[in-house]
Amino acid sequence: MKQKFFIILSLICLLISIFLHISTYIKDYSKLSPTPYTILHIFGIFLGLGWFLTNKKSSINRKIKKIHKKLFYIIFLIIFVYLLFVFYKSGLVQNDGVVAIIDGEKVINNHGTIVKELSNSEYIILQIWSLRLRSIFCIVWFFALLGLSIYYKANLGTG
Repeated sequence: MKQKFFIILSLICLLISIFLHISTYIKDYSKLSPTPYTILHIFGIFLGLGWFLTNKKSSINRKIKKIHKKLFYIIFLIIFVYLLFVFYKSGLVQNDGVVAIIDGEKVINNHGTIVKELSNSEYIILQIWSLRLRSIFCIVWFFALLGLSIYYKANLGTG
C-alpha cells in the first residue's frame, strides 16, 4: 500500500514539475512566480525523506521486466543530459551573481555587491533560467523517486 502511495505521489509531482518546467517556455513570462517551484522543491525533500524512512528494509522487485528497466534508464539519461544542459546554460547566463531586487532596482548581486543593473527584459530572462534550473532538479528528483518506488518493494516479512 505504501509503495502505491509513493508511486502515485511521485508521479503526480513529476507531472507537476514537467508542467512547471514547460511553463517557463511560454510567451508571457511576467505571469511566472517562483512560489510553486519552491513549494514543490520543499515537498520533494520531505517525500524523499519519507520514502527512505519507510523503506529501510526494501529489496529489488525482480518482477520488473528488463525492457522496462532499460526504458527507465534511457529516459533518466535523457533527463540527466538535459539537466546538464540547463545547468550549463544557466551558469553561463548567471555567471556574475544572482538576480535580486535591491532598493526597487533589478540587479545582479554578488555577495552584497551590485554587479550590474538590469533592464526589465534582462531580469525576466535571468529569472526564467533560475526557474528552469529549479524545475529540472525537481524533475530529476521525482523521476528518481518514482523509479525507486517502482523498482523496490517493501520487505513485509518479520525478518
